[in-house]
Formats: sequence, structure tokens, C-alpha cells
Amino acid sequence: MQDLAWVRWLFTDLTRELSQLSLTPAAKTDPPWVSSQLWRSYVMQQFRPRIGPVLRHAWLAAEKGHTRGLRRLSEQLASQERPLAEKKASIAAAGILLRTTRTALHQGPLGKLRAAIQANACPAEWPIVWATLGSIYQLGLANVVGEFLRLEWHFLTRQMPIKPSPARGEFSIAHLVREALEPLALQ
Repeated sequence: MQDLAWVRWLFTDLTRELSQLSLTPAAKTDPPWVSSQLWRSYVMQQFRPRIGPVLRHAWLAAEKGHTRGLRRLSEQLASQERPLAEKKASIAAAGILLRTTRTALHQGPLGKLRAAIQANACPAEWPIVWATLGSIYQLGLANVVGEFLRLEWHFLTRQMPIKPSPARGEFSIAHLVREALEPLALQ
């Protein structure tokens, strides 16, 4: 089992500087069922059809060192219809991760992706940068997806005085990670 404390440390700038990622946070006064309802909607409308597959493809491209594939995925994600707040948060989160890791050794595909973003050759997108970063730091796809979802859940519930537990069953983080890995098992 890999210790992921460094991932949470890496995410501290994200949680300090951003108010949201993909999800609009639940309000302090919302009952706990609101966060579950928002989570289910996020999973059905965003994660399963769009973000989960993008994380998987970006991680695979980074594993193979395919910078062109990472750039193409960033362009595809940027061109998709989504709320302006989500687009801005994705760009900001990608920028924070790139800034935080700019002096890291062994940049590999992350360094090439950073150079392409800085040259305006492709947009900065949080899922792409995170999956690439996870790959170069030897995180498996399960950890990349799981930590991505944990951070989304954190942003969703961070203002609530009593933090509800993440969803169970088909909307649980563990189930969603398994779903993201299934296409790889079929290959």
C-alpha cells in the first residue's frame, strides 16, 4: 500500500486557493442529503461520461510518454460544453499543480505538457495535469482516480458543519474507481 500523504500535501494549495473544482459546494445550511444528491448528479452527468474516461486516457498517455495524446485530450476537454466556473476552476487547479511541481526532478511528460501549456499550444486542464503528475510519480490509475474523487468530495462538503460520509454503493469512490479501471481489464 502506497502512502498518499504527499498527495494531500500537494493538494493543500488547491484547497487553499480555490473555492470549487467541478462541483458547486454545498452550503453550510444544506442538510446532508443535498451533498448526496449533488454527488449523484456529478457522477451521472460529469464523472462517468466525461471525466473518468479522460483521467484514464490521460494516465495511459502519460505512462507511454505520449505528449501529443495529452495535448489532444486537453483540447478535447476544453472544447466541451460545461459551466464557466468549472472551466475556470480546472484551469486554475492545473496552474497550481504545475506551479507546485515546476522544480521537481524527472519531469518527463509533465514537463513537456507544461511547456506546451506555457507556449499556448494546448489549454491547461486539471484532470489532464493531475493524471500526468500521478503517472510520473508512480501512482497507479486507481490512486489517481480515487484521489481525484476524494478532492471533489472535499470541495463539495467543505463548508458543511457536519461532513457527511462519501456515498455508498454505485456512487461510492471505490465503485467509481473500479469502473474507471474496467476498460483496462478488458484489453
